[in-house]
Amino acid sequence: AAILAANRSGNRAAACVTGQLLGAKLGINGIAPNLLHSLEGIQVIRELCNDLTDGCQIRRNRPYNDNKWLSKYQTCDYTI
Repeated sequence: AAILAANRSGNRAAACVTGQLLGAKLGINGIAPNLLHSLEGIQVIRELCNDLTDGCQIRRNRPYNDNKWLSKYQTCDYTI
């Protein structure tokens, strides 16, 4: 699906959205290893995904005050 979206003519936004949806559904194991190897910014993507799924302690109706998390993400700039 991602290859088809990327190869269609016109706006590449369809490929971006398709890749995001497939990644959310299949996870990193759903992506062929040879494609991961050449993916731009893969280390940043992995770190963000791991932090969001394992490290994020934010909960509804509860104050959040984790200095490590806040210092890492409150003012970050993840420019690739």
